[in-house]
Parts: sequence; structure tokens; C-alpha cells
Amino acid sequence: MQPVVASSKVVSYVSFFAMVDLNPSGWWTDCDVLATLGKGELRHDSLPRKFFRSLGIDISRSAITNATLKRCINNAVDALSELNGHYYEAFIGYTEYYDNKYSSGTITLQTLKQALSTAASFKTYITSANMPLTQRTLDSFLKNKPGHRAAISSLVSYLNRFYPEVRLAVPALRYKNPKHVVRNYIEYHRHKRPPNLTEIKAMLEYLHNVPRQLSKTITIKEVQFMSKDSLLVDTPRYQYIVSY
Repeated sequence: MQPVVASSKVVSYVSFFAMVDLNPSGWWTDCDVLATLGKGELRHDSLPRKFFRSLGIDISRSAITNATLKRCINNAVDALSELNGHYYEAFIGYTEYYDNKYSSGTITLQTLKQALSTAASFKTYITSANMPLTQRTLDSFLKNKPGHRAAISSLVSYLNRFYPEVRLAVPALRYKNPKHVVRNYIEYHRHKRPPNLTEIKAMLEYLHNVPRQLSKTITIKEVQFMSKDSLLVDTPRYQYIVSY
């Protein structure tokens, strides 16, 4: 390793060593400390992990998962703390509100990450294009980023309290006929990608007559892809093998 490269590597660990000094007896379980390392530096075969193991310190998988969540949270907080746009005060207040909920043990780290990542994404969406805080803007955001729908309700409620004249509301999802969803997947996507969760639920309803009240509770963690054209839905209440 060249001297310049080596010195830059050492400098990159200064913040990490400073955090270790604050918690020398248990830093390998502290997500705040581990989050100062990059994703590659926490891989099992990385040089830092090999060095830690030589000291008898093995970082658990859960600690690495929490470090990843904390890194995402830090990035979201940085975005939410930027003093840009017309609504930055509300987003800063929302950040503090959720940070207090996590500090009091009311919510988990995963919930904190979802809430702040969604808020940061929405803030970036409206400030980058200088868009007003309106219902049309919210609808456009959810149309372009549907993955944030589940976590945006609390942000909408907070913004409505902060700006009562806005009156935002998360639009209800339109019910899609499972027969149409399944046929659309088979016709256009079957040989290109595995089905997503919405398509899997439609298959259960249309092919196996699973009641919608049951199918809508399925999560992707309960789905096991067995081959390129079949999957297993394994829930505490029932099991189904779906071929497509």
C-alpha cells in the first residue's frame, strides 16, 4: 500500500476510533459506533472485521443490520436538517419528534428508519423541483414512489398539524381485480421477473380462492421462491404452493 493511500485510510477511521473511546467495553454492539464504518468495511471478509476477530471480537449479524439502519437514518437526518425549501422547519420538527419516540423506547430502529427515510425522500421531492405542499404534490410523490406509502401517514398527520391550511390526505389504494393482476403478470412479466407481493396475493385469491382478508396480511418474509415458476406461501395459518 502506498504511503499516501495508507495515511488516507487511517484518517478515515478517526471518527470510528473516537466513538470506540466513548464505549470501549461494548462498541461492537453499538449501532452508532458501527455506523461510522462503511458497508464494505463490515463485510465478513473485510480487513477491519479480520482485525477485530484477531482481537477476539466478532460482530453479530444483528449488530451489522442495526448499523445499516443507523447509517440510513443518519443520511435521512442530514437531508431533513438542510435549511432549504419553504417547509424545512416542519421537517426538522418531525425529525426531533421521531427521535424522541425512539429515545423513549416507543418505536424500534426499523420504524425510525422508515419514518425518516420517507420524510427525507418527500422533502427532496418537493424541494428539488420547488413544488408546493399540496394534495396534488403528495399524490404525485406516491405515484412515483409507491414504496413510501406505508410510512407516510404519520408525516402527513404531522404536516397537517404544522400547516393546518394544507389538509393533506393519503389517497386510498384502488382495489385491483386479482384476475386482471394475474393475467397481466403472466402475459407481460412471467418470463422476465418473479411476481411481486401484490401479484402473489392476487394469485392466492384468484387461483386458490384465499379470502382477501387473509391474503392482504401476507408479508414478503412469508414467501419462499422454490423455482423459477413456483413459490411457497408459508404462514402460521396456512401453506400454499403457487405455480405461475
